[in-house]
Amino acid sequence: MDPEKQSQAGPSSAVEAGLPFPVVGIGASAGGYAALMTLLQNMPPSPGIALVVILHLAADEPSAADKVLQRGTGMPVVQVTHTMPILPDHVYVIPPDRSLAMHDGHLVLDQLERSRGRPVAIDLFLRTLATAHKERAVGVVLSGMGSDGTAGLACIREMGGATIVQLPSDAEYGSMPRSAIEAGMADFVLAASAIPARLAELRDLANVIRDRALHGQVLDGVPLDLGPWPEHTLGEVLEVLRERTGHDFTHYRRPTLLRRLERRLQVRGMPDLAAYREVLRRDSSEPRALLKDLLIGVTSFYRDPEAFEALDRLALPALFQPGRAAPRAWVAACSSGEEAWTVAMLLADQSARSGEGQTWQVFGSDLDEHAIDVARAATYPLAIAESVPVAQLQRHFTLEAGEYKVRKALRDQVLFTRHNLLHEPAFSRLDLISCRNFLIYLNLEMHRHLLKQFHFALNPGGILMLGSAESADAAADLFEPVDAAQRIYRARPAAAHTPAGPFARAARTAWAAQAAPGPDGPVALEADGGAPARVQRRGRLFSFAEIHLHKAAERAPPSILLNADADIVHVSERAARFLRPGGGEPTRELAALVLPPLQLALRAALFQARRSGRQAASGPVSYEGGDGIHAVDMQVLPFRDPHAEGELLLVEFHEPPPDGADMADVPAAHVPLEDGALLRQLDEELRHARRQLRDTIEQAEVSSGEMRIEAEEMQTTIEELRAGAALLEHGRAELLSANQELAADNREQRLRAQESSKAHDDLANLVASSGVATIFLDRDMRILRYTPRIADFFNVLPSDVGRPLLHITNRLDYPRLAEDAAAVFDTLQALEREVRSKDGRDYIVRVHPYRTTSDRIEGAVMSFFDITSRRAAEDALRASEARLSSVFDSLPLGACVMAADGVMLMSNRAMHRYLPTGIMPSRDRERGDRWRAWHADGRPLEFADFPGARALRGERVVPGIEMLYRLDDGREIWTQVASAPVSDDTGRCTGEATVVIADIDALKRTEATLRENEARLRSLIGSLALALWEADADGMIVEDSPSWRAYTGQTPEAWLGEGWLDAVHPEDRERAGRQWRDAVARRGVVDAVFRLSRPEGGWRWTRVRAEPLFNIDGSVRKWVGMNVEAGTGVAGGTSAPAVAKSFQPDRS
Repeated sequence: MDPEKQSQAGPSSAVEAGLPFPVVGIGASAGGYAALMTLLQNMPPSPGIALVVILHLAADEPSAADKVLQRGTGMPVVQVTHTMPILPDHVYVIPPDRSLAMHDGHLVLDQLERSRGRPVAIDLFLRTLATAHKERAVGVVLSGMGSDGTAGLACIREMGGATIVQLPSDAEYGSMPRSAIEAGMADFVLAASAIPARLAELRDLANVIRDRALHGQVLDGVPLDLGPWPEHTLGEVLEVLRERTGHDFTHYRRPTLLRRLERRLQVRGMPDLAAYREVLRRDSSEPRALLKDLLIGVTSFYRDPEAFEALDRLALPALFQPGRAAPRAWVAACSSGEEAWTVAMLLADQSARSGEGQTWQVFGSDLDEHAIDVARAATYPLAIAESVPVAQLQRHFTLEAGEYKVRKALRDQVLFTRHNLLHEPAFSRLDLISCRNFLIYLNLEMHRHLLKQFHFALNPGGILMLGSAESADAAADLFEPVDAAQRIYRARPAAAHTPAGPFARAARTAWAAQAAPGPDGPVALEADGGAPARVQRRGRLFSFAEIHLHKAAERAPPSILLNADADIVHVSERAARFLRPGGGEPTRELAALVLPPLQLALRAALFQARRSGRQAASGPVSYEGGDGIHAVDMQVLPFRDPHAEGELLLVEFHEPPPDGADMADVPAAHVPLEDGALLRQLDEELRHARRQLRDTIEQAEVSSGEMRIEAEEMQTTIEELRAGAALLEHGRAELLSANQELAADNREQRLRAQESSKAHDDLANLVASSGVATIFLDRDMRILRYTPRIADFFNVLPSDVGRPLLHITNRLDYPRLAEDAAAVFDTLQALEREVRSKDGRDYIVRVHPYRTTSDRIEGAVMSFFDITSRRAAEDALRASEARLSSVFDSLPLGACVMAADGVMLMSNRAMHRYLPTGIMPSRDRERGDRWRAWHADGRPLEFADFPGARALRGERVVPGIEMLYRLDDGREIWTQVASAPVSDDTGRCTGEATVVIADIDALKRTEATLRENEARLRSLIGSLALALWEADADGMIVEDSPSWRAYTGQTPEAWLGEGWLDAVHPEDRERAGRQWRDAVARRGVVDAVFRLSRPEGGWRWTRVRAEPLFNIDGSVRKWVGMNVEAGTGVAGGTSAPAVAKSFQPDRS
């Protein structure tokens, strides 16, 4: 497209982040986990960058992507569950069914709106990353299917960032990488293992470029060192670019050029512009690469939907008013055509709504030849469904080979050509010009210049549509706003309108010369009519050759150029007055567009010229014009041109000079009314037949291609058959020889047949007695024979021999039965699979090919073995291992297995508290000093006498040694360390050792508390407790108490929870419950008196006393209490916890 077309594709909410480190957006889909693991495993532990991983995840299932990726890197891997700031040396992963965006240095979640099922999460994030992080953004696309990520990479390139794509041959699925590469959006194409090194290089180079800029010469605030003579260096770069590519960028805004140059410096690894200038001179491919960066364009259908809605509502209806000429629109700087097709769809729909069926024309132009080729092809990926409304998509597109193609009816109305807005004149007599997001990259001088050209190109009152960041303020005298917010303007009438000199017509000539055949035939260019040109220049250098050609064209007779189908491809300026578009479907057929009195004569001349291959003339034919009756001689010249495909026809309209000749002598082209109606009917039928013929030819071409493919496949099949026939012939010769041998061995075979019969009987009895369920099948899966046990699986009868097995019902959950049998026939390899019967039993099914003595595969043998017991044992073993692993990992003790060198081979979580380095203290001198212990005589324990070191020497240190361990905060805690050597089955030491570390600090520190409780215990023992019981920390009864049952007669089920209240007298129940709950809430002593039921009936007064037992951290562990007769005294100092410690409730 024209240089620097702004994308504006990112959401408006993406605010520039200004982070001082690079942010890398990584997109992956199918096969992406392997590539991501490879990438992360090759990343340094602290790369100084942030990684954001976008995956296509199932919407209805939780994701463990963060846990999977965490295994490949030491950096924290975080699944984004809420808005969070982005930090360096972190990996962020998208959650399922959400979209992720960058906003002001934060990652923001939103609902993922899927476009007709197509995943777009990667594009959505990369667009916001480009907008927020600009030149510090890096986009990476890894393995995946589809094209998600390609548009996002384009945004990153446009904003100055770098893009990396996984090598398709290195990816498990290469569709996504290949899409980005084919679109030209990949700066680097690398294997996944090489991407981390490139990311580090880009990070370092960006820092070098900015450091050079701080100490060097910069322009316009862009951090890029231009050397000691900035203007001179930049001028030389632009001059080399102009010499090598023919494109001049001197009129473009300086910051834009410098940002694009800064991106090229990063890609080529250059620290400043002077070094890049030498690369530009030395490397012949670099000017073209720089040009491509300057021509970066990100466009889409209905970009800025509000602007196009305003255009459709405010401007287009006026273009289809009755009596107006056919509307003509020009989409300048159209890139790959999406914007031109958008305007075309709006015009087509507006024409349909007007009810007039009026024709219209759209011209699209751009500087980028590749973009124009894409626009002409009119084929776009499925991603356009995101922006094109459903109705438009169905009306104007067809789905072909996984892509959307513009329908032929719309393609016939849109023409594309290469055109340079700055150095080539604009086109004329237009009703609408759309040039969006191009002016913002030009200096102010060029703004006024282009707006003048647009004003000249537009008809009075014509519409100009600009981008959202542009305006026509530089030419306010030429344009007035229609909708200023949406940048839609109307051309003001100009008293002294800049005349259309020879350069305007030269532009139209250049348009005709540059237009190439479109996908469905030659591209029709301008059909201008109008007055002869005026001779003033349009503000640019002119060419005398253009003037010469223009003047020669003025003096030549009016003419129209046709293709081999008699469709118009070009119209001279003065020939338009012989044309009159009719109603109905638009057409380019000249015989249908020419004035009705001339149609019959023209058809005859065209027929004669085609048939003879020589010039033919219609002779003078009269017609009625606006100022009287005129005569014209239409001459048709068939010819060929090396620059065009197929035959061309030149139709010239020769008019006799106005010498006063009597027009009555000229034969009129009138026909009777009846014949005229018949002629029009025949003409319409002819056009319909031609359209049908054209469609039939297109279908025939498609069918021809398919037939060619089928012919190639048939040729391959024939070759295979010939090879097979040769093999069969060779086999036939061998069979003849074998027949002779078989005749000689016939008697011997009879004897062997008797032996085989006996062996067969033995085998049948052996199989029947083995109890194995076996069935024999032929190659058609028909039953040959089976053992009696097969009836356990299939409802088979003796009469079913010869029937297909699949026709027999079975009791197995085995849907792949037929596939497995077919696989055995195809691979000739045995197959084994575990299946389950409908009664829940497990079996192993073994399918073997049935080989004859001549090593031929005649079928399959299927055997069933009951493995229900083995499966149950395996499940029990796995469950046991899982429980053991869970118990081992949840032990409050630190446990590990040490290798002979003192390194931990296996450990639980608790062990890392004591040995975070994974090395035993006696081998870790830095942390070994944290451990202290003493011999019985008070001597300090040496490293060699530590339990682990002794175990590695073969000693058992059990129950262990009490040792002090210093924590990171300086506190020391008591531990008990035990160890033992590991022995093999023979009892020999393997050189390894087990070490167990128990935290006994709390135990030792609670000894004083236990001693203090002893006094309370003695006091409580002296009381006459009739019932002892326990409650949990919330005051709920959770354990049985036989003494309570004996005291009250309640059952265990009745008294658990708060069921004990049922044993309280109804008059005391509310008070007792309230006193108990208040005590639990304040964690204080309970001392209450109320009536309880007797086992034999009636009530008794009882006194209840209970106290809480506390954990080391002060929380309540449980409550213990007792009941005594209300008349029995309980010492005020009696401690319920002490009683509970010594007299646990009887659980017998």
